[in-house]
Amino acid sequence: MECTIEELKMAIRQKEAPMKVAQTRLEERIKRPNMELCCDQPQHRLVCEVYTIDATIQTLKQRLQESQNALQLLVQTKSVLEYDIAVKANSLFIDQEKCMGMRRTLPNTPRLIGCTQLNAGHYCARPPPEKKPCNCGCKGKKKVT
Repeated sequence: MECTIEELKMAIRQKEAPMKVAQTRLEERIKRPNMELCCDQPQHRLVCEVYTIDATIQTLKQRLQESQNALQLLVQTKSVLEYDIAVKANSLFIDQEKCMGMRRTLPNTPRLIGCTQLNAGHYCARPPPEKKPCNCGCKGKKKVT
């Protein structure tokens, strides 16, 4: 985008010299001594050339303005994205560094759901009732998956 802006600025500068030449020739032609104003073919071509160069310069200036606006929008978008990334990185830091320490001190999942028997990868989701079998069909033990 920056390259495009520089190329447009250079193109505008390159059009200024031909514009000055055409305007100078037109002015010299109008101010000729001992000559009445004439509207011949060279006169019409010089006027047409001045208008054409001026239209080209105006188009280049318009494109330059559009490119600068687009660049400014991209810079603003980049700033917003960088801010979002910083917020998310801070959130990850808080989660990993500060919260994980507290999570390690909390009881693990089997203790939270009420298991009292841990035997070689088996557990029951409910505490065993007094000499009554589980209704879930595990006969007091379930395979850990």
